[in-house]
Amino acid sequence: MMNWGKTSGLLAAAPDAKLLGWDFPFVSQEQQMRFGLHGYVAAYVLPEGFETNCPGVEYVTNSEAEYAVITVTDPHVRSFERIPGGYQRIMEYLQVNSIKEKMQDDVIPCFEYEYDKDGVHYMDIFMHTGSVEKS
Repeated sequence: MMNWGKTSGLLAAAPDAKLLGWDFPFVSQEQQMRFGLHGYVAAYVLPEGFETNCPGVEYVTNSEAEYAVITVTDPHVRSFERIPGGYQRIMEYLQVNSIKEKMQDDVIPCFEYEYDKDGVHYMDIFMHTGSVEKS
C-alpha cells in the first residue's frame, strides 16, 4: 500500500495521508497453521478531491462514525501482547460503560493507525461505537 501511495501521487499531494490497517478475517486455517500467515488490510484516507489513474486498489467509503480510541505505546516491542491487550482494554471500557460495538455495512468496525511522535512509536486502536447524528 505504501508503494501505491508513492506511485499514485498521493504522498506527493498529501505527505501526511493517514495509513490505516485492520485484520483480514479470510485467511484459511491451513494458511494460519501451516504457514503462520495473518491477514491484514491497509488503506489510505484520501484527501477530498484526490484523483489518480494508478491501478491496484479498491476504493471504498467509510461513513462518518464515532469511535472509542485507545493508544498503545511501542506496540511492536511485543506485538502479540500489546496490540491484543489494547483491544482487550478498549472492549472492557465499552462493556463497563454499557457501550455496544456497532456493526454497519458502510463503516469499518475497528482499525489501527500507527505514527511517531517525539521519537516514540504509537498505535491508536479505534472501535466503532455509533453513527454520527446529522442535525
